[in-house]
Amino acid sequence: MTAIPGYVPLSDYDHRCRDKSSGHTNEWKSLRAAIRTKEVHGLQDSSSGRWLVHKQQADDFLQKMRIEPPKRRRVEEPQQESVALLRIAAALESIAVSLASRQSEAEAYHCES
Repeated sequence: MTAIPGYVPLSDYDHRCRDKSSGHTNEWKSLRAAIRTKEVHGLQDSSSGRWLVHKQQADDFLQKMRIEPPKRRRVEEPQQESVALLRIAAALESIAVSLASRQSEAEAYHCES
């Protein structure tokens, strides 16, 4: 991996015990998400697949994250709940229509007999 001025490996922000069950730290996860959303500039090394992150942007992002309360999670949860409720309502409506259709077919069959 060629050194690029101003960039450091994303793994530098993964300060964790190195056993396999511990997973990545919140800093690493937050930076990885910030790279995906382009809040922080990151580059992927084509030969190794490892990620490099712009050090100053990463440090600024983490500092901002420490100061501000976590808003995103609270904002997204109600939206996800409403989508789930809409899906449940649509499924129940489909079941009700199906049952009504079957009931009218059964009534028509009994009337013919």
